[in-house]
Amino acid sequence: MKQILVKVKPSSRQIKVEKISNSEFKVFLTAVAQNNQANRQLLKVLAKFFQLKPGQVLFKSGLKSRTKKIILRED
Repeated sequence: MKQILVKVKPSSRQIKVEKISNSEFKVFLTAVAQNNQANRQLLKVLAKFFQLKPGQVLFKSGLKSRTKKIILRED
């Protein structure tokens, strides 16, 4: 189990993941920050980036914030 810090930029032109450090990332999303759309897209993007199933990427904190703590379960 790994914990990372993610800074989210919703309503971007393209989807992109930038690695800042081993445990910190900046993620650009095309979804808007309404009705959990950006949060749902974030989980899918991170699952693809880390080659995990979507159910293995979970929020620890920051559901309504642009800075989020994410748990990656690699089991």
